[in-house]
Amino acid sequence: MIDDLQRLFPALGIRADGALDRAIRISAENLRIILSHLADNALHHGATRIEVTASADEDRLDLVIKDNGSGVSPNNRARIFDHFFTTRRDAGGTGMGLSIVRAMLTAHGGAIALLDNADGAAFRLSFPLVGRIDHG
Repeated sequence: MIDDLQRLFPALGIRADGALDRAIRISAENLRIILSHLADNALHHGATRIEVTASADEDRLDLVIKDNGSGVSPNNRARIFDHFFTTRRDAGGTGMGLSIVRAMLTAHGGAIALLDNADGAAFRLSFPLVGRIDHG
C-alpha cells in the first residue's frame, strides 16, 4: 500500500516502518482511499514528506501518520472532522475528506484521532486485526 501511495503522490517522500505486515479488517481499496485523503491533505498544506509508523497489539493495529506541512491550527482542531469544514474552500476544498475518512474507519470498526504534533499534522488511525471481533 505504501508503494501505491508513493506512486499516487510522487511529490511526497513517504517513509513507513513498524508492524506493516499485520492484516487488518478493511479492503485494500478502502485503505487506499483513506490514506490518499490524508496524503492529499498533507500535500495541500505544504507537506513534502509523510512518516507512517505501525504498531500492533493482540486486537488492533495503530498507524501514526505524521507530515511536515503547516499542521492544524488550534482554532480548527475541534472542527476538522466535521462535514463541510474546510480551510481551502477558495481552492476548491469541499470539507468532506476527513469526515469521509472517519466514516469509513468507523464502518470498519476503526477510528481516527488528531494528535498533538509540533511540526505538521499527525493522526492515529486504529484498525481491528483480521480474525478479531469487536464486542461492543
